[in-house]
Amino acid sequence: MPPKRNFRKKNINKKNILNRKKNKPNNKNRLNKNNKNRLNKNNKNRPNKNKKLFLPLKHFDLNTKLEIFYNYIKNYNSKEIIPEYELKENNFINQMIEQKNNNSILQPEIFDKILIIIACHINENYKLETLINNYKYFKDFNIIIINTSGLILNDKVNLFCIENNIKYFEVPNEVLVDFGKWYYVLNNFDYSIYDYIVFSNDSIYLTYNINHFFNLIIENKCEIYGYNDSSQCNYHIQSYLFSIKKDSIYKFINHIELIKPIVIEYKDLIPNTELKMSNLFEKKDCFLKIAFIESNHKQNISFSNDSLYKKLFDSNLYPIIKLRRLAQL
Repeated sequence: MPPKRNFRKKNINKKNILNRKKNKPNNKNRLNKNNKNRLNKNNKNRPNKNKKLFLPLKHFDLNTKLEIFYNYIKNYNSKEIIPEYELKENNFINQMIEQKNNNSILQPEIFDKILIIIACHINENYKLETLINNYKYFKDFNIIIINTSGLILNDKVNLFCIENNIKYFEVPNEVLVDFGKWYYVLNNFDYSIYDYIVFSNDSIYLTYNINHFFNLIIENKCEIYGYNDSSQCNYHIQSYLFSIKKDSIYKFINHIELIKPIVIEYKDLIPNTELKMSNLFEKKDCFLKIAFIESNHKQNISFSNDSLYKKLFDSNLYPIIKLRRLAQL
């Protein structure tokens, strides 16, 4: 005879019954959840106002960080690279130095042909110091500064603009950040008297004049002309300093209007703006063509290739320091 099996009687009480009811799927809740998902799907293009658009840089003392950076670059020992690559790098740098030197004197006739729009978020003193520093390299041209409204330093920014005869705008910050600010100016200012619009922002600190860049904008007559290009992610002209020909501005405006509904968070911004911007134009070029230098392929010149960066920085071919790089020091 097989042994008897002991069956444990479940202790069913009111508490168990309540728990079972609690865990039981509720069709009403399921329907509510589905409705909520539909609402989220329909409203996915609405940005969350309570969500931070991007991670702001921490406060730092600009002069201290610059000193650390200069010492780092001065003492940096370049990594050994393939001799063939190094030879190409050096030849490229020599050619660029010659081109820069040949275009180093600003031609007065171009002053009225270029308008510069600088998009800012001046929420810290180092940002204001950066703006004032960069101004001395832009001051020969007509300038518009557009800043985020409601910031504590806005009165100082406004005073700086008044003292230097700079047109000044303030707008609320939004997920399109720089691109949204540039777009606002293009829709609220008559730029028809200019041949080229130069776009910049407050993410860079300039250490030397970029006269050659302005002269080459006029000389090359491109729809879009950048300071440098990159092959990180995909080929593109970097967006902290570039120009667009007036007759082609509509392409830029149309693209921003097209992506507005799909740029919800900061992570959506770069793939839909900087990485696609170059493709909007047929005739495009830049001063520093470093995207496909073998040692710089898929690299970010400001963050991940100090060997080439040092050469370009020391020769004033790339007199640019990213503030985010300083913040990391």
